[in-house]
Amino acid sequence: MSLIEVMIAVMVLAIAMSSTVGLYIHLDQNRDMTTRINRAQALARHLLDRTMTADPESLGDLALSPWSAARYEPMVAGVDLLTDDQLPMTDTSTVANNNVVSLGLVDQQTGLENLEVYFEYYRGVTVNNVAPALPDVGLMDQTFATAASFRAAFATAAVRSATRLLPTARPATQVGEEMPFVVRIVVRWGVAQTQRIELFAARRRPTGS
Repeated sequence: MSLIEVMIAVMVLAIAMSSTVGLYIHLDQNRDMTTRINRAQALARHLLDRTMTADPESLGDLALSPWSAARYEPMVAGVDLLTDDQLPMTDTSTVANNNVVSLGLVDQQTGLENLEVYFEYYRGVTVNNVAPALPDVGLMDQTFATAASFRAAFATAAVRSATRLLPTARPATQVGEEMPFVVRIVVRWGVAQTQRIELFAARRRPTGS
């Protein structure tokens, strides 16, 4: 084999090795991303399961069910900033009621960068108050063409402020008997917290409560 043939063979081998390493790094990054998404989904799903099985009258009660305390995602651009709700849950908070590990939602720290979990409550059905007061708008009475448009409504300060329940009282005390309220669960993470999962549920205030 000539020197030129050897050099070409070495070059081809180097290119092949470089491609293999690049593919390995790509696959490894995809695996890490999938792992993070799975962890976030598991956390969100656990919260949803708790929401659906808990006594609806205990939801939002910091003493009875601290994991369900109202924590509203802030809207800096759209204003709509609250000061009387609880801080978001994380896996690093030194406050037990704000730590997903201490609250038993996960067994250990999730490894999700800048993790924040929000738990929000909204009026389900519009309530017509005595004139001249305006009706208290309910989310479930509004028309949304798609699931995406429903989620997009929560990026609108006007919709949030018109339908949001007060964070200082349990949601079941803010709707009539047999009336629903909507729960929005937001799990977000990442460098700029651009990764997110949103889940929704509806619970109803029982009769006689």
